[in-house]
Amino acid sequence: MTTKHLQLMGTIISLTIQQSTGDVHEELNWAAQQLRHFEAVFSANDDRSLLMKINANAGKRAVVVPRELFWLIEVGKRYSLFDQSNLNIAIGPLVKLWHIGFKDAHLPSDQAIKEKMKLTDPHDIFLDAQHSRVYLAKSGMEIDLGALAKGYFADLIAKGWRHDGVTSGMINLGGNVVVIGGNARAQNRPWVVGLQDPTKPMGQCIRTLSLKDRSIVTSGINQRNFTAHHHFYHHLLDPTTGYPFTTDLASLSIISRDSLTGELWTSILFGHDWSYIEQVVRQTAGIQAIAIDRDGRMRNLFD
Repeated sequence: MTTKHLQLMGTIISLTIQQSTGDVHEELNWAAQQLRHFEAVFSANDDRSLLMKINANAGKRAVVVPRELFWLIEVGKRYSLFDQSNLNIAIGPLVKLWHIGFKDAHLPSDQAIKEKMKLTDPHDIFLDAQHSRVYLAKSGMEIDLGALAKGYFADLIAKGWRHDGVTSGMINLGGNVVVIGGNARAQNRPWVVGLQDPTKPMGQCIRTLSLKDRSIVTSGINQRNFTAHHHFYHHLLDPTTGYPFTTDLASLSIISRDSLTGELWTSILFGHDWSYIEQVVRQTAGIQAIAIDRDGRMRNLFD
């Protein structure tokens, strides 16, 4: 087993290859290079990124972007406009206002939140597919792909590894885990992946899952948060109010074949009540779910 650790995208990334017909070190280095490239293109926290070039030109002009960035924005806009979707890739101004997860996180005024809400309508993202151009209609708008990007990255790395002969491996981008094949060190049985208990310190799992050629994506309130005036605020913002979701859920995990699928559905569904989540998951092919309430109760739609 060979593992490479990186600190990128505000998290610790682990890349593991158990078995491959290719050069393992080359495959790990390629994955690390890809992740650095992705950060340079997709980051909403680096003014030098190509995504931030779009944001900097909001209300001014359309920006030509690489196809990979255009495609993910197109997907994000489409799912942001779904009925009852809690995903909104135009939520960037609110994310920057609260800045939860950073040292300057704070409780904004009601008026500041109302002003930023005016800049978060995904209908105001205009896309020109023929020329790969993106235009934000209002000055101050910002696209934030944080709810999608890591899933997209994990899928591309997994695809590249499979093409190069990796038959057993794990990609862990912090909240996004993709396993390739089975665990070669355990006679190719499924990988055993721990599910964090969001009510306890990091590293304490509430259960384990046996996964093979699958992804699990988890969104939760336990890692990025702060307390102000004796009130707890987490980083998952409700696009209809501008405030963190008021919910009994502490975490929601989606198990699927592709990591981007998991990212989309955790973002669309987190903040809804369990009855709605259960209905959608049961009606949607290819996804399963595990939710954990703030009191530690687990709700299971995983075989």
